[in-house]
Amino acid sequence: MNKKKKNMVLLLVLSFSLFYILSMGWAETENPPKKSISQLINELKSDKAQQRALAARELGERKDKEAVPCLIESLKDKELSVKSEACVALGKIKDINAVPALVERLKDNEENWTIQEKAAEALVSNRAPEVFYALIDRLKYESEVKIKQLNPPHKDNHISPDEYIERKFADMLKNFIETTKENESYFTSLSDYQDNKDLPKAFRYRVAIILGQLNQKNAVPVLIECLKESEKGDLRALSAGLLGKLGDKKVMPYLIEALKDDYLNLGEKVSKDVGEEMIKNNQTIGGKTIFSAMKIEQDGDCYVVRSYVVRNNAAVSLHDLGLKVVRKGDTYEIVE
Repeated sequence: MNKKKKNMVLLLVLSFSLFYILSMGWAETENPPKKSISQLINELKSDKAQQRALAARELGERKDKEAVPCLIESLKDKELSVKSEACVALGKIKDINAVPALVERLKDNEENWTIQEKAAEALVSNRAPEVFYALIDRLKYESEVKIKQLNPPHKDNHISPDEYIERKFADMLKNFIETTKENESYFTSLSDYQDNKDLPKAFRYRVAIILGQLNQKNAVPVLIECLKESEKGDLRALSAGLLGKLGDKKVMPYLIEALKDDYLNLGEKVSKDVGEEMIKNNQTIGGKTIFSAMKIEQDGDCYVVRSYVVRNNAAVSLHDLGLKVVRKGDTYEIVE
């Protein structure tokens, strides 16, 4: 090989070597080594809220119990994003030592409700016995105090933000009981709450709905009471749907009466052509199928479609119990 060729080969080797070294450097830049747990814990004390929140999130992903004391401390952070990430992280780590601090956040009536929600979700994943009573207390407060003070009954029966929060805590309580193996004592406690007429009706009705969702037939009397007396359309709708699933034919007269219920949901907007087609198809309908009873109203260039949720659920329940029901316009008829 002559000198010229040797120089070319050497140049190529050097070029490839340099490219390899540089590419390794770039790879390290693009994929930096993971931070240690101690580094992330230290970042929880950063003066930058975003860094504290990201550190809490990463510690939750690592699920290392070494981080629990510092994450508990982060539950008192002044920034909502940090507190929220700390709640989520503790829910993922599932350390029993975090339960008292999470319960404290849940019970604090001055706390932002999103933090209460995140704390409740973290507690549900832990399944400690004290979680049941913390969630019950929260649900009672939402049913008894906040709704009464902030949201008088709505003329159109729309679900208010606070009713949404109440429903969220009820769902979490149900999920907690569902995922707990030894839940008979919880069923007993819920039964005592629903039957205690000294407690607020809204709270008793929520408890009965939870029992009904868990297929507890002793909820039937209170579900009937709810269907007849509750001022909240969403509670009546849930009760109407559950009474059919629980299979007691004695509830039929109450469901038949509920076919006249005027509760309309908030509804959704549809385009003009869709709305006009729905109006066309929403005329008197017979036959064996139960169709949804709706009100379709024009709103500018669109239409708002709202459903009569209680009467719809009552019709489905009656159908499930063996009674033939057909829709006629916005109402239902019993077929003998």
